[in-house]
Formats: sequence, C-alpha cells, structure tokens
Amino acid sequence: MDLADLRARGLVDLLDVELARSLSRAAGATDSVVALAVALASRQVRRGHTCFPLESRETELWPEESSLPEPLPDPDRWKETLRRSALTREGPLVLDAKGRLYLRRYWQLERDIAESLAARSAVRDSHEGDASWLNEALDRLFPGDATSLQRRAATTALEHRVSLLCGGPGTGKTTTVAAIVALLAEHQLRRTGAAPRVLLLAPTGKAAARLGEAVIRAKRTIAAPEEVLGCIPEVAATVHRALGMRR
Repeated sequence: MDLADLRARGLVDLLDVELARSLSRAAGATDSVVALAVALASRQVRRGHTCFPLESRETELWPEESSLPEPLPDPDRWKETLRRSALTREGPLVLDAKGRLYLRRYWQLERDIAESLAARSAVRDSHEGDASWLNEALDRLFPGDATSLQRRAATTALEHRVSLLCGGPGTGKTTTVAAIVALLAEHQLRRTGAAPRVLLLAPTGKAAARLGEAVIRAKRTIAAPEEVLGCIPEVAATVHRALGMRR
C-alpha cells in the first residue's frame, strides 16, 4: 500500500509519512510494509491511541472509507517482517506478543503507568479497630442491602490505594463515587484530623463540567457531616490541567 496514495486520500498525515520514511532509511529497511506499519503507528498516536494493532481490519482503521486501493498486508507476514527489522530490535519500535506495534516512547510510558498502578494497588491500608465506625458509616452512606456492590466497592476503596469502579450509563457511578469519597474523607478525618485533598478529573472540559454537575446532585443524597461533605469538590478539571500540561 503506497503511503503517498494514502496521504492523497487523507488517510494519513504528512508527519506519519515522513516519520515512516526517515526511520526506514535509518534502519536500511526496504520492505514497504515496514514503512506502512510505522505510518499507521504514528497515525494511531495522533488519534489518541498508544499503539497500532496489526490485526486491525480496514473498517476499524478507516470507518469513513468504504474501500481502499488495496488490502492491508497479511497480519502474520506483517508481524514476521517487523520482528526481523532493526527498528524493533532495541530500535524506536516495539512489537509485543499480541501483535501491537508501539513507538517505543509510548510503550515505555504505558509500562511505567502500569507498574506504578500495580505498585500502588499492592499496598493495602488497614482499617482494623474501625469496624464499628465502618459498619455505621456504610449503613448511613449506602442504606438498604448490606451486601450491595456499592458497599463492597467502598470497602475495597478504603483498603486499596487504587480502585476502579465500572458500569454503564445510568448505573449510579457518580453517586457511588461521591459516597466513597465521603467515606475516605471521614476515615482520614477520624485518623489524622486533616482533610484529604480530593480532585475531580475528566478527559475533556465538557466531561469535567458534566462531572461537577453530577457530583453536586450526588452530594445532596449523601448522609455525612458537613465537614466531610466539604471535602468533596464540586468543580472538576481536566486531567491535562491537573498535570500542569500546556500546549
């Protein structure tokens, strides 16, 4: 598949093409499928992804296009060619066992984040001696079924440094998270007398605005002291702003 043709069709950008050509020249790679893989890995990064899965179907890559000048290379041949390339042997590309092609920088960043989360989640915080308070707080924050998933999620969040709460739209995630934050804040106030620092973060400005509005509504249903409710912010920010990133 010709990169110039793909660019002419608006399917890849000039940056993708030039990166693919320059890396191929530097590695002495003459196989066009290597350059194509580099260009598509670069394109994926621009689209907000960390890698390019070599077994992707054309409709997954270019849903706006019904046809391409020619099909993508056979995935098995593609992977074998890349494994033999100098670009993936301690070079700027990484091809993992599942056939995902990364620019090495993003592969390393993904690994760093994964290792950091794994290290944090391995640490368990004990709430021994707080059993009476914990049961009372759970009954107050999550009235009703004592075996509910929300209560289990809250207990898990109290014990672990990292927690994930998943669910589809309308399943009460925001209300549950607000109650969990109230539980964590109350626990820290009991233990140390100091209020915790809490951030509400979302991927985009629009999502942050919706998150803040949802938390304001959720706080109205939480049975907790005013000191605890005051620990739950009502204004959310984007992840990029919280990290201090600037264009």
